[in-house]
Amino acid sequence: MFAYATYAENVYIGELLLKKFYYYLVVDKLDNNKQIALLGDDFLECCKFTKEPHGSIAITEFDNDCYYEKRGSALSTDEILSITY
Repeated sequence: MFAYATYAENVYIGELLLKKFYYYLVVDKLDNNKQIALLGDDFLECCKFTKEPHGSIAITEFDNDCYYEKRGSALSTDEILSITY
């Protein structure tokens, strides 16, 4: 399994605009279907939210400073799309 640190620009989550939304793009090359997953635990770490079992996450607060200070190098969406296997 390979994971690429990447980001997408100008992502809205509800009314919250993130200039850069950081996530890990996971490509499972061992599976013939090449399953892809997105992981955003770093985002949730900076959120205050509520969630009921089997329900949606409702974000009530977001810490921008926390979110952007932890970022290292990440590939842009365009860089990810240019990768060929």
